[in-house]
Amino acid sequence: MGKYSLILILGFSIVVLGLIPLIHGRASRSYENYIDYYESSQARNIAISGANFAANMLFQNSSASISYSNIQMGEGSFSISTTIQPDSTILLTSSGKFHRKNHTVEVLFGPSSFAKFGVYLATMGSIYWTTGDTVRGPSHVENILNVYGTPVFFGKVTTLNGTNPSILPNGPTNPKFYGGYQSGISVSMPPNLNNLQMAASSGGKIFTPPASPIGTYELYFKFNSNGTVSYKEYKGSIQLFDTTVGINQLAPNGVILVSGGNIKVEGTVNGKVTLCATSGSVSGTGKIYIKGNILYNDNPIDNPSSDDFLGLVAEKDVVIPLPDGFPGTTCPTNIDIYACVFSRTGKFYAELDYKMGKLGNVNFYGSMSSYTIGAFSAGSPSYGYSNNFHFDRRLLIETPPYYPKTNILEILSWKE
Repeated sequence: MGKYSLILILGFSIVVLGLIPLIHGRASRSYENYIDYYESSQARNIAISGANFAANMLFQNSSASISYSNIQMGEGSFSISTTIQPDSTILLTSSGKFHRKNHTVEVLFGPSSFAKFGVYLATMGSIYWTTGDTVRGPSHVENILNVYGTPVFFGKVTTLNGTNPSILPNGPTNPKFYGGYQSGISVSMPPNLNNLQMAASSGGKIFTPPASPIGTYELYFKFNSNGTVSYKEYKGSIQLFDTTVGINQLAPNGVILVSGGNIKVEGTVNGKVTLCATSGSVSGTGKIYIKGNILYNDNPIDNPSSDDFLGLVAEKDVVIPLPDGFPGTTCPTNIDIYACVFSRTGKFYAELDYKMGKLGNVNFYGSMSSYTIGAFSAGSPSYGYSNNFHFDRRLLIETPPYYPKTNILEILSWKE
């Protein structure tokens, strides 16, 4: 019995002695794996901190050129730099180092689009948002926000110079900022429309007025639901051209610009297109006239995945005119407009005449940016239209081609 016990003890001892190196090796590897994970995590955290540090600098000054190396952070360090990409976006690179490990974060920045505002105004002038007014989507006033009563704002509201009255609530004035409110934010109008001029000249289409005949240069566009556009070219009362062509054939990148002339537009858009009217040195031009309903072939209200987009960009005004032959020709009861409207130095408004009487709605679905606010009704008793504006939430993700950009950067992508 004693001999067997001795053999059992010896066998157990041999097994244990054989397992000790294995257990020790696994423990060592577990410790090494822990150290690797810890150092990798620290390097990643340092790289992210560097990216956030540089991003804050860019948000404060979008034109800043950043280049810093080996900035100490605890037991590690980071290096950050920015490079301007061919498409004018900004690539931020942040490299974090901790002991043996390195990690890199790449963040792509680009200017935000005016299409992301439900309503943008450079100034309100003497106009007020009042009780009964509802603003949907983000909104901004590059001056003072005039309010009276209880207007409702469903998106975030930003202003450069606060509100009038300056303290809210104030007596009967208590606006409802359901998306929040922030003052001291500057989003300035672009000084020109050069980005659209460049896009139209490289992959788009530019129309320029011929020397003769005399008269105002105009392009009339009627969009068709099959993805084509019928357009007529006029100089004064003389028609110069009349054809129908595919949008992509006319302007592969979607930008159509009329230089030194006006645009008249209506129809059903199937595709992505931006119409732009610039004035240059020609007086009375740079305007867009909405001659009838503008619809999308695939209605985004019914289908939020619709890929139809229209930008209407004017150097001056965007106008809903009185119909040709008015007052013999009556005004439409309602007008439907699906588009992003941008008026750099003017406003978006309807031509008004007391003979038109009280009509229905301007049903607008999209985004509106203008220098100042326009009117769709006037008089007492009132004549003209009520406005029924809704923000197209697709514009938070995608916009019409080459639509005007703001001076505010946003993060387009974050790669680790």
